[in-house]
Amino acid sequence: MGQYFIRWVFRIVDFVLTSWVGALICVAVTENKQRIGDIVAGTTLIKTVPRTQFEHIAFHPAAEEYIPVFDTVAEMNDRDIELIHEVLNTYYKTRNADLVYQMAAKVTNHLRISIPEGMNELQFLKTVIMDYNQITAKI
Repeated sequence: MGQYFIRWVFRIVDFVLTSWVGALICVAVTENKQRIGDIVAGTTLIKTVPRTQFEHIAFHPAAEEYIPVFDTVAEMNDRDIELIHEVLNTYYKTRNADLVYQMAAKVTNHLRISIPEGMNELQFLKTVIMDYNQITAKI
């Protein structure tokens, strides 16, 4: 509780007395990116949410020469594609293939299409995302 109080009191120094400049300089030059109140209290803030990486983004630029396989993906919206992307990311983490099968079934039902011969459900979902990105990039 004492550390919290010290950090709170030093907000006056960090932000009011130095017009944020003291806190900014201190964060820029300290190894653990601490403001003055953190140094005095002996604390460090820890960010628990990891940074977003490029592979976490559902909308990747499509190659210009890519030709969409399923034109009906234009009926989908961004949220649908984000959901498919989340399912794929979860599959890669858990290897729970049921997620992929269920999502592929919902997408084929929604778009009123069937998965082509020789294409599995995982490839189908990846193709739907690529098709959507290609088609919506041209709009």
